[in-house]
Amino acid sequence: MTPPPGTEVDETRQTANVTGEVLSDANFMAWTKSEAVKLASVTKMLPPYALTYDPTVLANVGAVNTALGLTSAGGGYYNPADPEQP
Repeated sequence: MTPPPGTEVDETRQTANVTGEVLSDANFMAWTKSEAVKLASVTKMLPPYALTYDPTVLANVGAVNTALGLTSAGGGYYNPADPEQP
């Protein structure tokens, strides 16, 4: 991973400084609340909680991925030629 020009690099780290920050309990709770607000429009598109989901029956998965800025090949999870089908 090459940082953008002008970015200060900490040679002791191998990843961008976006993870691993230690927060106080209060700051963590504030962060979770701000993330919940930020993702509310996407969260309401998701199905109810379950331990597993069949991606072929999630009607809004394309809309959710698009809203989150995720891209893919656009195909279904299970290839029609795959002998194991849900």
